[in-house]
Amino acid sequence: MKKFLLSLGAIVLAITGSFAITVPCFAGSKETKEAACAAAYGDSGPDYNKCMNGSTTDGVLAKVKDILNVVFLVVGILAVIMIIVGGIFMMISAGDPGKIKRAKDTIIYSVIGLIITLLAFAIVNFVVGMF
Repeated sequence: MKKFLLSLGAIVLAITGSFAITVPCFAGSKETKEAACAAAYGDSGPDYNKCMNGSTTDGVLAKVKDILNVVFLVVGILAVIMIIVGGIFMMISAGDPGKIKRAKDTIIYSVIGLIITLLAFAIVNFVVGMF
């Protein structure tokens, strides 16, 4: 159980840390940038303005945020389920010290996983909110 929760936490951290969100950089003159933005978004409009100002990643950021929020939801639900399972293990341990220790460890590691998930959720939403 300990290895599972540690692996789950490592996966969440790897997923949240692996997204490098970049703003496209146009090498060349202003005319080159205008031509590239016009070809991609037309000669005017909000998308064209975003392209010219260097913030064309709004759609990508929103999708990344949505995907990560679903991942965080699933991991959070799993952590809560594991806390409940740990409580059930503690109730049916019948006073066996080994089973009680296993149940306590399950609860402790599930709470740690839930805290890591909440922190990762907060960090991702903070970073995405900056762009």
